[in-house]
This record gives sequence, structure tokens and C-alpha cells, in this order.
Amino acid sequence: MKKYSRKYSFTLVELLVSLGVFSILLVLFMQFFSGMRLTWTNTEKRRDVSSDARIAMNMLSTLIGATYYSTASLAPGEIGHFPYQIDPLTSRPGKMYFAVKTNVDLPGSNPIRFIGVQLPNATEPFGLTAASPYNRDTDPFYKLYLTVLSNDNSTGNGNVFSRYFPEFLNSSGNTVAASAALVDLRTNLNGKLSTVSNHRIELMKNVTDFRIRAYDYSGNLLPTTGDIFCVPAAVEIELSVLKDEDFTAWITMKGGSATGTETAAARDHRLQKQLTFVRRIYIGDRWKVEAGYDQY
Repeated sequence: MKKYSRKYSFTLVELLVSLGVFSILLVLFMQFFSGMRLTWTNTEKRRDVSSDARIAMNMLSTLIGATYYSTASLAPGEIGHFPYQIDPLTSRPGKMYFAVKTNVDLPGSNPIRFIGVQLPNATEPFGLTAASPYNRDTDPFYKLYLTVLSNDNSTGNGNVFSRYFPEFLNSSGNTVAASAALVDLRTNLNGKLSTVSNHRIELMKNVTDFRIRAYDYSGNLLPTTGDIFCVPAAVEIELSVLKDEDFTAWITMKGGSATGTETAAARDHRLQKQLTFVRRIYIGDRWKVEAGYDQY
């Protein structure tokens, strides 16, 4: 008698169940893969922002660490006075105006230059005009800038520069009081930001806040409710930045303009998404010892 071997095959129900399980596993795998890809993309973007912030911080550290001071009088009765200002007010981004002596590649041929660190925004426009709608590449707002003033005659500021240091007196021998020199200095540096593009350096885009804390030679925090008109022993800079897509969303919430009103939703978005970087730069009190002058 012939024996027939029994052949097994999937029933339709079994096939449908298998396809259903496979589909579920495939969806779970795709979600996992998509999540991993999104995480990797966000990590790369954060890394790019961190790299840009580190470059900006390094530049500021080099310049602030190279703070220059004069031990000579700028006016009768003034010894060691020099135009220097830090604005740490919390109601608007901080800003600095100071002198440096450095060979870093900056506009101007003389190693002594005056530097402004400024963040144009709705509160501090510095003579700049916001575009509408906002264009991240061309709009000057929410970008951290350096502005540079040199005694290089090619800048057209040879005589103006000489007002600040006796080493650079003009032919008339003009000197001014430190307070007047500081006003003049701020005006010229702000003018460089608004009108002279080759004397402004863009350090970073998408900057939502820039804060400065200054410390005296005893390690005490200098006042944060008013301007500081002295060289501190140390400066701490805090830089808050948004990634491109987060910044675009924030501007949209502000009505598409850099000077638009920040709604509660826009503020929450900024605080949740922004990345903050902090760097402390040590200057020391060498200027204080050598100049024989105490401004604290």
C-alpha cells in the first residue's frame, strides 16, 4: 500500500496574522530608526552651534585677555584713566567697549585698537534697521559683532583715535577727559557697526542674549545694575544661542520681524530651546599695580 507524505502549508488566516505581525515590527523599526536619525541630526546641529560658540568665545577671550591700559594722564589730575566700559544691565544685552594691544588679524595696522562687543536687537539697534520679513543671512539683528577702531589713517580716524591715548596725540596735542573720550569712543564704534562693514566682524548668528559679569581683584562681583567704567580682574561672558530652525520659529512667533514683540509663547520657546555657553576670562590687576590707580 502506498503511503503519502503529508505536506504542510500556511492557511490564509496564518498568512494574514504573519503579515500583521511583520507590519507591526516594521512600523516599530521605522519609528526607532526615524527617532535615532532625528536624535543624530539634533546632536550634529548642537555640535555645530557649540563649535561656533567656542570659536566666538575664544576670540573674545583672546581680546579681553589682551586688555590695554595707559599709565599716562589724559587730562590734568587724571592718572591712568582710559575709556573702558562694561554694560551688564539685565534689561538688555550686555556690551563692552575697551582697548586691546594684540597682533590678532583685525582691521587697522597698529596693534592697539579699540573694540566694541555688541548685540543689535530691538532694544539696542545701534543705528541699524531690521528687515521685514527677517532674513537670517542679511538682517543684522541678533548677531554678535565686534567693531574695531584703529589709528590707521585708512579708517579715517587717525585724529579721533589720538584723543584717547597720549601716545597718539595729533598735531594739535589734543587730549580730553576720560569721560568725554568714552562718549566719543562709543559713538565711533557704534558708527563702525552701522556704516563701515569692513570694520565690523560677525562672531555668531542666532544670538538671543549676551550677558557680562565683571569681578574685581578680590573676586567680588561688580555691580550689575549700572555701567562699569574700569578694567575688572575677570570677565564672565554668557552667550545664549538658538539653532537655525528654532530661531526661525522664534522670529515667526515675534511676527516675522527681529523687532517684533516677544509673546509669552515666543519667550517660552526661546527659554526651552536656547543653548547657553559661559566663559570666564582672567585679566588680573597688573594694570592697577602699574598705573598706581584704583577705580573700584
